[in-house]
Amino acid sequence: TVMGYILGKTFNVFPNPFTQQLNIVYELQNESKVIVEVYNLNGQLIESLVNQEQVEGKHQVQFETADASGIYLIKMVVDNNVYHQQIIKTR
Repeated sequence: TVMGYILGKTFNVFPNPFTQQLNIVYELQNESKVIVEVYNLNGQLIESLVNQEQVEGKHQVQFETADASGIYLIKMVVDNNVYHQQIIKTR
């Protein structure tokens, strides 16, 4: 489990590495504009998971893919603050 602390916001990505489904859990201290996107290492957007205002509290989103194994990046934007987390997909 990878845990980061983002300006009072908890950001947890698991399991990492993953085979088919990845869980992204985060906690917001205040109502915030949240964007969560998945990119490949070429910078191509694979999937936009969240793009909305969210209330304070705990939130969870799941990323499921049948795409090739490899390294991907989770990009999370919370009120214009940008954070990245590397994830690994295995077979």
